[in-house]
Amino acid sequence: AVTGGVLVAIPDGGEDGGKKERAASGGTAGPDAKASASPVGGGGGSDTAPEPPTHIEQTAPNVTYWSADPDDEWAGGRCNIPSEEVEQNFQFAVPRDPADVASGKARIGMRLKYPDDPPGDHYYAVAVVKPPHDQSVAEAEASGLGLVENRALGHASEVVDLKPGKGSSDTPWVEFVYPDDFGTEVQGQSRTAARPLRDDPGDWTVMFLHVTGPKDYRTVVCDGFTVAE
Repeated sequence: AVTGGVLVAIPDGGEDGGKKERAASGGTAGPDAKASASPVGGGGGSDTAPEPPTHIEQTAPNVTYWSADPDDEWAGGRCNIPSEEVEQNFQFAVPRDPADVASGKARIGMRLKYPDDPPGDHYYAVAVVKPPHDQSVAEAEASGLGLVENRALGHASEVVDLKPGKGSSDTPWVEFVYPDDFGTEVQGQSRTAARPLRDDPGDWTVMFLHVTGPKDYRTVVCDGFTVAE
């Protein structure tokens, strides 16, 4: 079942806290506890420690798209390009039913279930929400060009560290709300607002990226949701 319009219910898998959620490895489990997003900040650590990434920038046209599967009983779908990286402990949550985003808000969550790593280790991640078209429906009609496939990366959340180094093997969820917590970074200097859901009905793509630098990131999970007309 979908709880709070966020959890992704899937068949099979082990029970944990009475809920089932989708994991990047295809496994399941995880309570529905959530935490506010905590973006990484500059500096920290020794003078020789690398600066943590605080944003991402598009480096090339992005042609990753999620399409809903009308035959999927769990309201799922698939992406046209497989993930670039596998992280067995990565879990994510996206809306499933179009009714969950009818309010114009979409809740996106992620965490590492068992980040048992040495103290000081980090795993920076970002959620990206990509509209189906390069312009809103109204803008496309006004331009006379019609709707064109979106090759932008999408609107990104702030970068968060999913290994906060607190020694816990059961880390809390980090949750973002689209469009409030998303935007597009322009050369690391300014941030434009995210496109409202109602302005572009169709299949929206959600990518979760492992970030090592503003222009260095890899897809861990690709999923999505549908905005009804």
